[in-house]
Amino acid sequence: MQANKEIRSSLPWDCGPAYAQMLLRIISVIFAFFPAIYAVAIHEAGWFTTAFLAAAYIAYNSWLSWRRILPQVKELWIDLSLVAGMTLLDAVFVNILYHLVLARMVLRVGRQGAWKVTIVVAAVFLAASVIGRPALSIAAVFPILYNIIGFATLSFTAIFAWRVMDKQTKNEGRIAELVHQSDRHYRLALTDELTGLYNYRAYQERTPALEEYILIMLDIDHFKKLNDCYGHSFGNDVLKTIGDIIHRGIRDEDMAFRYGGEEFAVILPNANLVLGLKIAERLRERVESWEFYYDKCTKVPLTISVGLSLKKSGITGQEAFRQADIALYRAKRQGRNNVQCYQAWDDLSERTLNQA
Repeated sequence: MQANKEIRSSLPWDCGPAYAQMLLRIISVIFAFFPAIYAVAIHEAGWFTTAFLAAAYIAYNSWLSWRRILPQVKELWIDLSLVAGMTLLDAVFVNILYHLVLARMVLRVGRQGAWKVTIVVAAVFLAASVIGRPALSIAAVFPILYNIIGFATLSFTAIFAWRVMDKQTKNEGRIAELVHQSDRHYRLALTDELTGLYNYRAYQERTPALEEYILIMLDIDHFKKLNDCYGHSFGNDVLKTIGDIIHRGIRDEDMAFRYGGEEFAVILPNANLVLGLKIAERLRERVESWEFYYDKCTKVPLTISVGLSLKKSGITGQEAFRQADIALYRAKRQGRNNVQCYQAWDDLSERTLNQA
């Protein structure tokens, strides 16, 4: 981790440390290829000296490559000096090495120093090519000119490519940030700010996609009296605590909602009524046994009433909600602090009560 930080902090281009290290190592492998081939295959005048410089060049670049920090600019000047020495000996592969050295140095110094490095490399190449040649023919001048043009082209291409990559990286970062913000705003729009559970809007969005589930409706008993007696601040604390109890008392795949006011809803996918009753009773017991205190000294007993229904194929989500609501109010009528499951005869009882 420390090495990556060192690489990142010392790199002028906006790319990751792993990518920068990969680029430099690829260049180093190419660096080593040409001197090695020359030292093994070509035996011209001054071969031993050229082979010695090539071996030093290979060893030095191997050392630079496999360190866990990027080479400093002053270290790359040693590369340039070794290449200039091979130029004086008229090594046939040396023109390629200039381009590789330049690529590495441009990568290292960044856009601001790219042209300065290009001028220096071109000057060293020109000086090394001219020294020892008292008279230059036109045939010898043109290759030198071609290489200098190649240096400028390489530097310009590198600057242009890195600018494109820089903009692309920034755009990708901006897009990722916008997506993250959009996701965050969407989550906030579906989350109840007080309890952290899903809200009514989330209930309306999530339930239509579910074919079968158990619906649990929970209502805090005498919540209006509690607000009138102890104030809305204490009522909010109660809602937060009960929301947390519900969140901790259900499975990971279940969804809990603050449906509105003091009412909560829980969706249990992949569940039957037996499991639904078990979870509902567990939530009721935990709320009943929880010690609520007003001003840290007055204990306030609290309970909830719970109603269940089974949403299955052929029944709409609205109908399942209506059935759970009927079961909930049956629990209220039967003294509160209990769990009731919707039964078919509940509709008849409801109509009878309405007629009365």
